[in-house]
Amino acid sequence: MLLPWPLDGGGVVSCVVRALRQSRGRRLLGRISRSNRRLGKSFQARADGRCQALVPGMQPDRDQCPLTDAKLRAMINWLIGVAKGVLVSQGRPIRSCCKVAVLAAIMVPITVSAAVKAPNAAALFKEVRALETRGTLLPGSHLWMYGSRMVDYYTIDRANAIAVKSAAQGVGRVRRFPAGSLYIKENFNDHKVLKTVTAMLKVPGYDTADRNWLMAAYKPGGQVIAYGRVSSCIACHAQARTTDFTFPPLTQLPVSTVHTFFPHQAISPRYRALLAAHRTP
Repeated sequence: MLLPWPLDGGGVVSCVVRALRQSRGRRLLGRISRSNRRLGKSFQARADGRCQALVPGMQPDRDQCPLTDAKLRAMINWLIGVAKGVLVSQGRPIRSCCKVAVLAAIMVPITVSAAVKAPNAAALFKEVRALETRGTLLPGSHLWMYGSRMVDYYTIDRANAIAVKSAAQGVGRVRRFPAGSLYIKENFNDHKVLKTVTAMLKVPGYDTADRNWLMAAYKPGGQVIAYGRVSSCIACHAQARTTDFTFPPLTQLPVSTVHTFFPHQAISPRYRALLAAHRTP
């Protein structure tokens, strides 16, 4: 089934706006909103199954469908078919695409809330560079903190304004960082030469199973080492669940834990000395 208008975003939006400007459109919107409050839970419960049936091979992620543009088209096509069926079954023939657009506009967010736009690796690196230029430190951190490995002998933790405000009383007090929070770690060798930069960006709906963090790692020039749902990064940061997958500054992990995630990297002797001084196992 083809869409009754081009699926270019602007066409859908303009159609919905025209409908809402009409009194009948506003009444229809009210009826749909009231119906959604009653049906929303059962509709969401079937959402993953619908997504998987629509797009073979699609793997739902908990309570959301990780949709690409193509999958979103397929879902909206299905929703429009449902909308048409509802209107016709109630003896209300469709006189324009606008009523269908309103129905789809209300129903789509219930099912496809995961169809979010995350920045690509290059765009995120621009934000990282801008944050490095501003020089804002993550609350509780300081310049040239000691890292655990030789490749991050020294580290500097930085955060954007959203994250800094949330962590004003300390990262240890944060239970959830707000959307848009950007947290980076600059990793230097023992000669204070920058080797890598790692980043965490909170993107709503990006990865609900792992607190919606987009993980990335770059070389100093912006070459991508890792980007997206990086399983190794997530597995390590999952140890800090109580602080929303972020380690408070000066966190000291046992050497055995560091070796688990970085088995081929040498541990910094300075870090070993710090652990011994603090009697960390």
